[in-house]
Amino acid sequence: GRKQRRGGGNNSARLVGFLRPPNVSLREGTDSDSFFGVENDDDDDDSHNNIDAEEKERDVAFCIDRGGTFTDVYCEYVESGRKKKLAVKLLSEDPKNYTSAPREGIRRALEIITREPIPREAKTPTGRIKSVRMGTTVGTNALLERKGAKVVVVVTQGFKDLLTVGNQARPDIFKLDARRPASLAERGIEAEERVRPVKCSTMSGDGEFYYKQGNEIVEKDKVKTNEEIEIVKKLDVASLRASLSEAKKDGFTAVAVVLMHSYAYPEHEILVGNLAKEIGFEQISLSSALTPMARAVPRGHTAAVDAYLTPKIKEYVKTFVEGF
Repeated sequence: GRKQRRGGGNNSARLVGFLRPPNVSLREGTDSDSFFGVENDDDDDDSHNNIDAEEKERDVAFCIDRGGTFTDVYCEYVESGRKKKLAVKLLSEDPKNYTSAPREGIRRALEIITREPIPREAKTPTGRIKSVRMGTTVGTNALLERKGAKVVVVVTQGFKDLLTVGNQARPDIFKLDARRPASLAERGIEAEERVRPVKCSTMSGDGEFYYKQGNEIVEKDKVKTNEEIEIVKKLDVASLRASLSEAKKDGFTAVAVVLMHSYAYPEHEILVGNLAKEIGFEQISLSSALTPMARAVPRGHTAAVDAYLTPKIKEYVKTFVEGF
């Protein structure tokens, strides 16, 4: 329990939080034998002594590994001045008995620690919970099984297929039946806008050239880099509003935004984000906010993944927190 487990595809995000809502009164009527657990008692005395008031302060620290099949809940707490450990294992999915395996594991552990029943239908008391650290494969599984949100990507006009074309990387270049993974974004919308650096290097890298054709130059305090940026075409909000509204009617719930050179001048992406929020999209992921880097393809892929998985993870966290 002390070593972090690695394996089973658990390349996942980590949730670290502190549960500090008001205490919830306990009610009787739950059979505490409805779980199985392993308790490591540092004290050979098996007698059940009453826990002092001082020890009932926040002393229980939880570490949870929520896998695809099983959820392991490990905790450390103090009893009679001694540090003790407890482990509980349960199914990650058991909808007939509980909606959140990590929360159910915490409830079962607290029943053992406090020696008091905690009904499943009641809010889990948080008076003794010091911290909860949880690793989960929910996001990874949703990505592998393609069970994320319905995403539309907004790109600069002329780059509609940016994420589909990608960088032409071929993991197995001689494979005759190579198949391209489906894009996370099911639809692309072109935004009528264009910004670019005034000074650019040549493709060969042996020289530089300048655009500067009388376009508006962005004020330096609005540029995130040391580059000089010119606005070739301002964002056409009216046409974009119509396209996004149509996507919303078609069932799209998340928007990924990747505009050319937004790493240096994110103003147009921010405007797109505000428009998407106004229309009612649940998740809006701006590439300039997530990964402000010069390469549009990886920046766009990051925004698409964020838009695709964030709603799923938020739903998972919400379900977990609702029980406290």
